[in-house]
Amino acid sequence: MRLYLLPLILVVCGTALSALAEMSVPMARQEFVAQIDFDALHNQANTALEQLRQSQDRRMTSESVATF
Repeated sequence: MRLYLLPLILVVCGTALSALAEMSVPMARQEFVAQIDFDALHNQANTALEQLRQSQDRRMTSESVATF
């Protein structure tokens, strides 16, 4: 085998391995997405929204008391 082909073969193999590694990353992301607990996220969002509403109600109450 010619010595000048060795760098070319190394570059081709490195590119192929890099492409294979990048192809496996989306699969891992898909598995992670499947593990998300949407019920827990929904409950957290509802709790945060309720706290925001209560905060707004308290602020409006304190402003109305201050104006009288």
